[in-house]
Amino acid sequence: MGKQKTNFPFVISAENDFGIGKLVSIEEGSATIEYFRSPVEVDPIQVIVAKESVRRKYLTPETRAYYRNPESGTIEVGRVLDFQADDELYLIRFPNEQSRMLSSNEFEVRCRLPIAEPTDHLAS
Repeated sequence: MGKQKTNFPFVISAENDFGIGKLVSIEEGSATIEYFRSPVEVDPIQVIVAKESVRRKYLTPETRAYYRNPESGTIEVGRVLDFQADDELYLIRFPNEQSRMLSSNEFEVRCRLPIAEPTDHLAS
């Protein structure tokens, strides 16, 4: 069985306490999860876990969301308002009452891992 690409849904793994990550790929008995810590970190952390330990995680309202605006290149921080199961889109509210419908591919949520450089994170 070859590598199977996903649409990067949010997941958690029973093998660690890292919190929410994105499922990057599934290969035979293992799954690769990518964990986002901060918008200032270039490379997210990737961890390989047993496929059986992975569970889909739907974000709850008020979960903080990080969105890289493709037009400006800036990171916008918002909050999840709702999840629409039929099209698997999240309604995210940003400052100034701006809201966007986004797929899990288009934004990030922080995992539980500590931020390597908190000062840089706050400055961003």
